[in-house]
Amino acid sequence: MTIFMEEVFVNARRLKIPKYHLGVLWGDIVDFCESYEKIGESDDNINKKLSKAIINSQNAKFEIKEPVEEEPVEEEPVEEEPVEEEPVEEKSVEEKSVQNWKIYQKNPELFDKFTFSIHYILGFYEESVAKGVISLVIGKKGYYFHEWTNYWNCGSLMYNKEEMTIEIAFLKSDIEKNDKFQIMKNFITSKVVWNLKKYNHIRRKI
Repeated sequence: MTIFMEEVFVNARRLKIPKYHLGVLWGDIVDFCESYEKIGESDDNINKKLSKAIINSQNAKFEIKEPVEEEPVEEEPVEEEPVEEEPVEEKSVEEKSVQNWKIYQKNPELFDKFTFSIHYILGFYEESVAKGVISLVIGKKGYYFHEWTNYWNCGSLMYNKEEMTIEIAFLKSDIEKNDKFQIMKNFITSKVVWNLKKYNHIRRKI
């Protein structure tokens, strides 16, 4: 099936959920989809139920609640002996927010590469059509690919026009890399299909 969760991403941004996170585990998303696929649920219904379930989980975990004012309680002052605190080694902001695409540029050998084909979608169209659709998927100057690379914190996201394949690199140490790949594969495939319909619709109007 193909997964399209634009509402989930919008809600994640609204709640200011940290980048590279949806508020749920990727493995749980895969299990959720597979459980409904086994009972014959359609892709559209699975997507609706999945989006609703993730958004409810996001709201429950990240929704900002208004603080409740409590009556001040006067307490007797208690003298405490000063306690020497162990020095905490602060990490720089840059070190905390190192993005995997930066690591990939210097050390690509630290990454595993996953590839999937979209030839079965675009391979039967003229080259100009395939090129037009892919340009919509990738975005102007690669905008969407850059955004998705950052969002899923992968090392690279590349399109091979000769073979019509998409390659994604994940850190070898990323325990969620297989689940992330399946989610990204389904997400990007759905974008290709959607933009193909959009491209054909625009051409019919010209």
